[in-house]
Amino acid sequence: MPFLRGLAGAAGAIASVAAAIAVRTRKWRITGRNGHGPQNLLRWETAVRLMVEIPQFTVRTEQRGRLRIVAVEGEVDVMTAPQLGAAVDDEEGFDDLVIDLSKVPFMSSVGLGLLSTLRRRIAKRRGGYALAGPQPDVEQLLEITGLSEAILIGDDVDDAIDAIEDSRW
Repeated sequence: MPFLRGLAGAAGAIASVAAAIAVRTRKWRITGRNGHGPQNLLRWETAVRLMVEIPQFTVRTEQRGRLRIVAVEGEVDVMTAPQLGAAVDDEEGFDDLVIDLSKVPFMSSVGLGLLSTLRRRIAKRRGGYALAGPQPDVEQLLEITGLSEAILIGDDVDDAIDAIEDSRW
């Protein structure tokens, strides 16, 4: 019996992850018990299919003297935000930071929290911080949360660098 309960728990966890992926990727295929009813369960086949379709995520860094440029590609969420955080964890390695969001179609609250935390950490040491090229959905989230007022934003990396330089005067 304990084994079956553990197996049921694992299946529930997989279904929860798959449901989160379905929401994130907007690929819904939800059915209730016996095809109807108040309880929404993700079909097992859909859960497996969606788990295979997890989008790629990459973080590339470029160092220009004391300026670090971090180019992010993919969705920033609870699974990927730690990779972005690791790219900027060595605060001794840079004074100014530009995060290129031009290839980020989605950002969860975890990603927004990371951006806010970076702003506070860099401001404490009087460094420059800017975002470059956020896509419309991400830009809307920045506006709704008020981060667009607290963080410099440029249309591209060069504009973000210029915004940091202009903020010093």
